[in-house]
Parts: sequence; C-alpha cells; structure tokens
Amino acid sequence: MKIFKIPVTTIRQNCRIVVDEKTKASAVVDPGGEVAKIFDFILEQQLQVTHILLTHAHFDHAGGVQELLDYLEALEYYPLFLAHKNEAQLRAGLKQQLENFGMESWGLENCPEPQQYLSDGEIIEIGNLKIKTLFTPGHSPGHLSFFIDDSTAPCVITGDALFKNSIGRTDLPGANHQVLIKSIKEKLLSLPLHTLVLPGHGSDSSIQEEIKNNPYLQ
Repeated sequence: MKIFKIPVTTIRQNCRIVVDEKTKASAVVDPGGEVAKIFDFILEQQLQVTHILLTHAHFDHAGGVQELLDYLEALEYYPLFLAHKNEAQLRAGLKQQLENFGMESWGLENCPEPQQYLSDGEIIEIGNLKIKTLFTPGHSPGHLSFFIDDSTAPCVITGDALFKNSIGRTDLPGANHQVLIKSIKEKLLSLPLHTLVLPGHGSDSSIQEEIKNNPYLQ
C-alpha cells in the first residue's frame, strides 16, 4: 500500500490517493481543486482509479469531484463515487459556499450526488486493500474518516475532524463542537496508538501523539 499526498489550491488541502501497489487500483480522497494536477499524477503513476471518496463536502474538499469524473470518463474510467448522505445539502450548495467565503473566482462546480452512500463501519475494497469508514460528524453533519488497518502501518484519513495538535472548525453551518469531540474520542482515539493520522490540512501525526499533545482533547 502507498498513500500519496497532493496539496491542492491556495488552502493547501491534502488530497490523498490510496494505492494498492499490486494491482494499481486506487482511490482518490477529497479532490478539492487543481484537478489537472491530480489527474497528471494519476497518469504519471499509471493508476487505475476505481473510487472517489469524500470525507465531507466543504468546497475545498469536494470542489473538484465533477471535474475529476469528467477527466477520468474521457479515458473510459468510471470510478465509484462514495460519500455520506447527510452532506447532500453541502454538495448541492458548493457554489454558495464559495460565495460565502468570497472565492467565486475559483469557478468550482457543485458536487454531484454519490452513486452510493456510505455509513459507519462499511468496508470499501480497493484492489486488495480494505478501507473502513468511520462516521465522525461534528465539523460537518456527514463527516467520514477512512481507516486502513495495515499490519505494519495502520493509518486513518481524518479530513477536517482531527489535525496535528488541533481539531476541525465548529463555527460553520451544521457543525457542533461537542459532537466533534465525541466523534474523535470514540472513533479515532480508540484506534491503535501507532495509527498514522493523515489530516485534510497540515502535517501528519499519530493517534498516540494526539492523545498526548492535542490541547483540545485533554
């Protein structure tokens, strides 16, 4: 298994590409923009993109979904797009999100609805890899994290739920601070201590480090 990090847009959102090295089957997680950059990497690495996954549907994470689907379909790739049903209003209102933040110039499209909805505890198979969905609301109403239980280096893609020494914002519509803290403590901090934390912004961390050092979780 390999997980590549591709920071995109001026917000430096960490788009992740999860790759099964044996088959080249891959999942793109949170294509938030600069889709040509993501697509060029896919071509360079000769990846077979089978899935697009969203942690949540804020514009900096979901803004490039439609464009990436268009790019891939031009190559006759038809990946399965998966996300949580509670984010439908955010997906349909992505352009409004851009207006609210004064970023209309980004020109991103509203995010389409997934072909299938994800719920807590589901297993997504990417080649030989198994990705487990964790329902971690609080930053947004349908926020998901994605846990990969690799025997030597387990990792969890946390989107904007948990960052290195910080947590996601809870001053946005649909956010709730108490719900977020509950999600983190029950779903993320219960993972093995050596689990790598791969957040949607900033540097990577580990569950052990966040238990010890994150001031929001003491």
